[in-house]
Amino acid sequence: MKFNSNKEKQNIGLKIAIAYYTSNEYTVFIPLNETQDYNLLVDKKEKIIKVQVKLHHVRKNMVYIKLH
Repeated sequence: MKFNSNKEKQNIGLKIAIAYYTSNEYTVFIPLNETQDYNLLVDKKEKIIKVQVKLHHVRKNMVYIKLH
């Protein structure tokens, strides 16, 4: 899998993270702009956590991300 830009990598990572959290029944909040030091807010049983998503690597058409 090839990416045309860093922005494309970031968007793929965000989509994977959103899919992960929503499939595990968390509420996900997406910021309206990119000036925050996080990419998502996740409501984890009445606790809001900041999540920063980093695309780690791509291998055999599998995308691996790190959540901080």
